[in-house]
Amino acid sequence: VDHLPVAVFGKDPRNRFAYTVSNKRSEELFGLKAEEALGRTDEDFEPPESAGLFRSTDEACIRERRPIDIPDDHSFSGSREILLLHTVKVPIFDEEGEPWMVLAISEDVTLRRRTEAALLRSQANLAEAQRITHLGSWDWSPITGQAHWSDELYRILGVGPQAVQPS
Repeated sequence: VDHLPVAVFGKDPRNRFAYTVSNKRSEELFGLKAEEALGRTDEDFEPPESAGLFRSTDEACIRERRPIDIPDDHSFSGSREILLLHTVKVPIFDEEGEPWMVLAISEDVTLRRRTEAALLRSQANLAEAQRITHLGSWDWSPITGQAHWSDELYRILGVGPQAVQPS
């Protein structure tokens, strides 16, 4: 668990970091050693709105007795930088079926989301430049044989994507 590239940590049903289920990546992302977090809650580390959201997803996980997938969760790192995390929370029950722990697995997707946003901006800028200059473009993959036309090329040729499949 210590060598996983994702943060792994556990909380009891009262939202306390009460288990030593934690790994090195958790310590790196959140800037806390496991022993520093033990017995404390999200309210001790996060702004009230974030702590409340974390608590509510923990409670939903237990109440619904199923994993909760949070694709774009956020948290603060030890440096107080806002991180975007993909978190999955899994309820763990004891032999009597009582809630024992919420196990959380968080992957830092901050760089991926920033890169995706930059790519979308770049694509929008290219489409706008093509629209302004009335210059279309296309590409073709010799491996798949698939072609892709820009929106402006469809406009120049006076056809829509549904009418013509580029090949």
